[in-house]
Amino acid sequence: MSRKVALLVVLVYLCSVPTLGLCSGIGLTCSASTSNINFGTYNTIDTINLPASNITVTCFALFATVDPAVHLSVGSGTYAARTMSGSTGYILDYNLYTNSSYTDIFGNGTSGTGDETGGSQNLFFSSYAYEFPVYAQLPGGQNVAPGTYTTPQAITVTVYY
Repeated sequence: MSRKVALLVVLVYLCSVPTLGLCSGIGLTCSASTSNINFGTYNTIDTINLPASNITVTCFALFATVDPAVHLSVGSGTYAARTMSGSTGYILDYNLYTNSSYTDIFGNGTSGTGDETGGSQNLFFSSYAYEFPVYAQLPGGQNVAPGTYTTPQAITVTVYY
């Protein structure tokens, strides 16, 4: 029996936190954008591994050297097992990763998670777009009722620069 599973991850952008990334210069601003992740139909047996979707961080400066870092919050559940809830009360575990082998959990650099850094760029009256891949996995073997499953708490994207 197939179950319809939709993961609506609202990735909220927080910026202007110049503490972790390396930044020096004048007139530096960064913004982030991303999209929701949808696992589609889940058959409760097979694991669903989604190819990368991207968090795009675009930085503009009059004059600066920038090296942004991206952290993700837990959302619902824990970093070890983020969760989605269904209307029937069932819970599905899933996770987000920084690599295509689905071994490095995308988080904030604590609790066994990793974060992503963009690499240093010199900007002079220009902008630069960084692409941070996000890989999603919904493990098989979770016996749940059919329905739509969503994250009750949004995952927050924080950009340090």
